[in-house]
Amino acid sequence: MEGAKGYLENMEKGIKFKLRWLNGEREFSMKEVGLGVDIEEVLRRAYEIGRRGWTSAFREAWICLWKGIDVEAEIKVKDKRRWENFLAFLRKSTNKPARDARPIVEGGRVVDIIPAESGYAVDEEKLLTMLAKGGGGYIELPMKELLPKVREEDLEGMELLSEFSTSIAGSSAGRRENIKKAVSAIDGTLISPGESFSFNEKVGPRVSERGYKIAPVMVRGELVPGVGGGVCQVSTTLYNAVLLAGLKVVRREHHARPVKYVSPGRDATVVYGYIDLIFKNEKDSPVYIQGEVKGGRMIFRIFGSRDFESIKIYSDVVRKGDGTIIAKTYRVIDFGSEKRSELISTDIYRPLPKKALSVRNGD
Repeated sequence: MEGAKGYLENMEKGIKFKLRWLNGEREFSMKEVGLGVDIEEVLRRAYEIGRRGWTSAFREAWICLWKGIDVEAEIKVKDKRRWENFLAFLRKSTNKPARDARPIVEGGRVVDIIPAESGYAVDEEKLLTMLAKGGGGYIELPMKELLPKVREEDLEGMELLSEFSTSIAGSSAGRRENIKKAVSAIDGTLISPGESFSFNEKVGPRVSERGYKIAPVMVRGELVPGVGGGVCQVSTTLYNAVLLAGLKVVRREHHARPVKYVSPGRDATVVYGYIDLIFKNEKDSPVYIQGEVKGGRMIFRIFGSRDFESIKIYSDVVRKGDGTIIAKTYRVIDFGSEKRSELISTDIYRPLPKKALSVRNGD
């Protein structure tokens, strides 16, 4: 049995295959890509020959003596790291993502549509099945088509649903840079029907390694220097555009204290990894987000198929003697045949020590 095992190990080292794809080809060894013969299974099958009942044993022994019996050598993934590296190489060399149709926006309206494009990717399951059959020679890399989620017809009739802007005049250079960076990450986002948008997922960590600067951020109601200051104004501006577009807000939290750039009840704070702004497209067609910083203002516009006549947002704000502020925010949607009013949020801003009450243009 040890001799058979050594033979199989030597055989395993010599198994090679040539892979062809699109405009390339390359030879690989099975070991190089993390595959190998299931030696223990082959030996187990070989050992069972002639040991499965008297009749079968006699028949198999006779065949072995005169003709021999082939024992299939199964190939499996033996080194997951090498196999994943091999797949990563193939993905980088061959995969092409599908491209959704996208609107071209100018002057607050959709002027044209970039056509959708199908993509393709390695059929990894099929490839493993083909390689598991063993054998050398050429193997045509199996590919599968990737279809776009949004086609040109899905964007027909797309128009401006909402626009909201806030002033960034007076912001420091670092704060402006942070705002521009976050807005740029969101600009051009297309959200398909049923999909949700996560601010933190889209914008990513606000850290110096990614180009974010130090600027005032609000921590427990107090403005202190921190990396990424100004990003909460981005989430707030987007939040208001989302409300005016009739989209469903899934998650949103207010600051500890009111901010200068919007009235109480209209702000949305974010902290990467902890506090997020999440909204969902429950419409029957995609929505598109355009964001820009122009002059002294940050602007978000949302485009889609209009299913309402108008939307108004208002807040009832109560200021108590101890400094507590209570803001109830409502959204009134006019569908033409009916109006629907809904309570969006009830925000309570607690008073803080006087030293923490800053009026600077902060996070």
